[in-house]
Amino acid sequence: MRLLKISGWIIVSLGLLSCAGHHGVNREDMDRKIHLHYGRIHTIDIVDVNSTMSGGATLGALIGLATGMGHSGESTIYRVIAGAILGALTEKSLTEGETAQAITLKENNARMVKVITQVPNVRAGDCVSIERHYRKVKLFRVADQYCKY
Repeated sequence: MRLLKISGWIIVSLGLLSCAGHHGVNREDMDRKIHLHYGRIHTIDIVDVNSTMSGGATLGALIGLATGMGHSGESTIYRVIAGAILGALTEKSLTEGETAQAITLKENNARMVKVITQVPNVRAGDCVSIERHYRKVKLFRVADQYCKY
């Protein structure tokens, strides 16, 4: 029992260390081309984030399947269904009321674009860099000299 308690504390400690705020790059960004543009924020609208609940349902179903191993087939099916339902409801409760910002920008090439993100500390009139990497977009406030409009 004591060994189980110690190993639990070790896992918790390692989890906290992995969350410690060190500044670096994501592994997925290494050796990739990132498109960089500059633009000025025109409007910011607050929008609700809708959850599909599929991630929670999938994770719950997998946990139900894992806990049902070694039991009867019927018991495993019930565990998978219960896990999927509980996972979906958990995801819904965690994401309910979540909001994002729909930001309209005018890029230096005069093109208007809309970005939906959860970037804090930006407001209308700010000059920002717009980093595009596949389907992901990141905004960072920069000096006014980078924006034409």
